[in-house]
Amino acid sequence: MTALEQLYRINSNEKLDNEPDDFQSVVFYLGGRKMSYNAHNDPMLKQLFAAKPYQGADPTTAKFLFFGLDANFDQNIAAKPGTFSEVKSYLQDGVAYWQNRGRHHPFIDPNYKGSGKRYHERFAKIGFQTQHAKDVSFVELLDVPTYGTSHIEITDLKYYNNGHIANLSQYVKNGAADYVFIPSGVCRILRKTPQFSWLPAQPLPNVHFRSLPIWYYESCRQIVFAPFHLSYRFKDIDSQLKDISMLIQMELKTVVKEISQLDYWVNVIGMLQQNWALIADDNGAKTCTVFFIHDQSEIFDHIRFLSRQEATHALRRNGFARFVEVPDAQEFLAPPQPPFFEAQHGNGPYSSGRFWRS
Repeated sequence: MTALEQLYRINSNEKLDNEPDDFQSVVFYLGGRKMSYNAHNDPMLKQLFAAKPYQGADPTTAKFLFFGLDANFDQNIAAKPGTFSEVKSYLQDGVAYWQNRGRHHPFIDPNYKGSGKRYHERFAKIGFQTQHAKDVSFVELLDVPTYGTSHIEITDLKYYNNGHIANLSQYVKNGAADYVFIPSGVCRILRKTPQFSWLPAQPLPNVHFRSLPIWYYESCRQIVFAPFHLSYRFKDIDSQLKDISMLIQMELKTVVKEISQLDYWVNVIGMLQQNWALIADDNGAKTCTVFFIHDQSEIFDHIRFLSRQEATHALRRNGFARFVEVPDAQEFLAPPQPPFFEAQHGNGPYSSGRFWRS
């Protein structure tokens, strides 16, 4: 007996006047109320999703974690043997499916015409490759497969007592994910749960990665983004897809994780042009490194100093000032946000001495 069946039989002692007789329809009723989504009826689909209530890689080890409302499938998927075979193979082992088929999800197969196709066609534009299969996971608010249109509310989650929301919280807070993507509609519901009460009502002001707003970030460990939902049409969605793609490129480069203190220095070099700097203490040494950063979080140069005092003197000598000490600049400038990544530019303008006074 599923958790849904148990809760129905515990909470609903009397049959409603409009309650259907067969249980496949009764699953839409719980505790005497109509659910706001359609639980899928196919037994094999429910069994596979019960074994792994996620899609793609294991969410405890994935580097990229994408949240959604529900895992939506074609209502009559079992009547399409070719498509259903692909879906079953995917749900059994999403990583192996991607690596063997060369596509991240069966919904982008030209033969598939049901729910979820638009979402995964747009997702494919990000540019993840087969080598990323083990790093990408999709998780949902509901741990049951659905069909049709869903309008999920917090009350839908309260009737589940199988720890799914607690698991989602563990994936975010204690998992391996560096980048978590929670659309605003999903966040609106999640933040009403005790496990996600730390999520803000609005994205952080003046904190973003290019076109991607940010709900939360933990310096040098994790960023929780607030992207558009890929199933719907938004005018800036293509920009967000490109910027998520940039995150992938950053992962292929050297991501600097040593910068734990975000005490920004800034040098305004022209109209709407400024260079940023951060001082990072070298591990196990008294020396430190100054990283020079563009607005888009790209590290374009660095210089090592014997001490933090030497570094601060050198920065001031070369026109940099601590951002917190320049209130006028704070009115129109926003410092770049982590994660920071190194780009290959040959000889750096500062470290080469071309634009640096020793």
